[in-house]
Amino acid sequence: MNVNKNVSLDDINRGRKIPLIEGDYDFKDDYTSAVLSKELSKDEHFSNSPTFSKEWTDESYAGYYCPKKVLVLTTPGTFSAGFLLALRLYRAGALLVGTPSGQAPNFAAAMLDWSLTNTRIAGSVSKGYALNLPGAPETERVLRVNYPLTFDLLKRYNFDPNAEVLFAIDILTETEGNSLGGLQKRSSKN
Repeated sequence: MNVNKNVSLDDINRGRKIPLIEGDYDFKDDYTSAVLSKELSKDEHFSNSPTFSKEWTDESYAGYYCPKKVLVLTTPGTFSAGFLLALRLYRAGALLVGTPSGQAPNFAAAMLDWSLTNTRIAGSVSKGYALNLPGAPETERVLRVNYPLTFDLLKRYNFDPNAEVLFAIDILTETEGNSLGGLQKRSSKN
């Protein structure tokens, strides 16, 4: 309230999905309304791209091949744009293979650098929060893989640096009726 002496807390909170309380930091941009609002339909989302929107609505390419099973490989080094792509594919129904990423689905983002004039002490603070899987406490900190690459599997693949790829190939070549030859799928709820 020291900064906004002539503005009431009620005025600041007007229209915010998550109200501030006294002592909170206000980073000016309130991204929560977009995150907590209803998800846009595909028609609404694709209307932002006029060329693709036409193809979407007239179903120009509706008959093209769409795989029934999509596997996405992840490692602890899957982060940033690679992680967000894996997350989007996972939300669209893809299965994750390998080791969980070191990045959490819900994370602080958009760093703001600061420095103190006299001491030159510098740092950064997050001014945003990416809420990719709201209301999913089992996946908010770790996006668990559906097919984890265990020590026994690494041993089975002779600790090959491409064990995730070999594992994915084995998963894809197994028949639907088979129990995956001992390759256990983890429930997405685990």
